[in-house]
Amino acid sequence: MVDEVAFRALPGPVLAEFHAKGWLDLIVLHLASQQRWPALATEAANSRTHNAN
Repeated sequence: MVDEVAFRALPGPVLAEFHAKGWLDLIVLHLASQQRWPALATEAANSRTHNAN
């Protein structure tokens, strides 16, 4: 998991290095995925409840 607060606090040269290595896009996509997990869990729980009825 990526700590978003720590990631946002990284200094510019570190972010430039991550970009140069191709890591920056992967980290941003991972953060977006992390943000979606609670909604997916809720959807799954609602789906199980709906299918049980």
